[in-house]
Amino acid sequence: MRPDQDSVLESLYRTHFHEIEIHAFRYLGKWDDAHVAAQETFHIACEKIDDLMKQPNRIAWLKNIAKNVCRNMYRARKKQLSLFVSLDSLEGIHEPGQSDDPAGSNAASEQGFCTLYEGN
Repeated sequence: MRPDQDSVLESLYRTHFHEIEIHAFRYLGKWDDAHVAAQETFHIACEKIDDLMKQPNRIAWLKNIAKNVCRNMYRARKKQLSLFVSLDSLEGIHEPGQSDDPAGSNAASEQGFCTLYEGN
């Protein structure tokens, strides 16, 4: 990164980080997530510094990046929640050989694992 790029990015970070964080909070609704999104936004800005330097409105560019970061975080959270829901739907389903007996007795423990599969 060239010194002029470094100074522009540092100036944007110092003066607009909180603004980007508030922008992200509007999408995500949690300050911790918004802080992470703002950090990720400036990380992306650092990686795409040449694109940032070409922008006539750098704040708008950063807000657009932040919006995309928030969307990605929302999608990831939604996917993670759907995984939890799908795992919860498996509750009550037992593996072969298991019973509903709370004492835990099942064919595998009564006969032994090897005995169950000798005939197969």
